[in-house]
Amino acid sequence: MDWCDLGVPTPNMTIQNPDNGHAHLLYALSTPVRTAENAKVKPLRYAAAIENALCTALQAARAYCGLIAKNPLNNFWRVTEWQSSFYCLDELADN
Repeated sequence: MDWCDLGVPTPNMTIQNPDNGHAHLLYALSTPVRTAENAKVKPLRYAAAIENALCTALQAARAYCGLIAKNPLNNFWRVTEWQSSFYCLDELADN
């Protein structure tokens, strides 16, 4: 629960490995950011800057590409939902 001490927004969900404590923190967006070839660059840069700031604040693994996460439906992982409301990018940026 480092996010409380680090001043970053509460994730919507954490999926944690009970053996070593490593976890994925998931933030749900109220409006998706389009990533297709013809996507607008400005929202992509904004989302990337927010993600970078969160990763820096949380001292997250930089090598993680973000494409695959632990499956929250697998009973091995410790899954916790912390917040059910979704974030807009501006809310994440404010923190």
